[in-house]
Amino acid sequence: MASRLRSLKRLGSSGEILHWQAVYAGGKGAVTVTDVRYDERTESDYVQIAVPVLEEGSGRFVGVVSALVDISGLFSAFDQQQLGRTGRILLVKGSGIIVNAPNVTPDLRLMSEEFTAVRDALGTPEGRQAGDVTVGPRNGERIVGFADTGLKRSQPNLYWLILVSQSERL
Repeated sequence: MASRLRSLKRLGSSGEILHWQAVYAGGKGAVTVTDVRYDERTESDYVQIAVPVLEEGSGRFVGVVSALVDISGLFSAFDQQQLGRTGRILLVKGSGIIVNAPNVTPDLRLMSEEFTAVRDALGTPEGRQAGDVTVGPRNGERIVGFADTGLKRSQPNLYWLILVSQSERL
């Protein structure tokens, strides 16, 4: 294990190390998906999906098959939606950081103004999956509908919510 950790340390960032430790999963192997990343050269958003390769029979961890998956198309679908003059659709992490919204990319790491009220509603039995709240952030009262994407069940780091926000005043 020590030699494997030395190899991991050569990878660079602590995020990369944690990703590969998650794939290794103590030698048992686990499918992992990274947070959204942005590639400046290709100007695209992507996730990395890594699947462990286990030796047949023994189940010993022998390697990883990894792929970078361009998810820019998913984001362009959000960006193209128009909801009147004051409406917007946001994809946010369970922490409130915006993954995607009009004129917002994941690398900006901006917090959603609407998320605090949504988080409070998610803490109730009625609001576990979907619902709506009225919030009063800086730009006035907004009605916010929200729904859990359900991705967290298979990939805990993909706890994403869809928020649809519209000013009460049209």
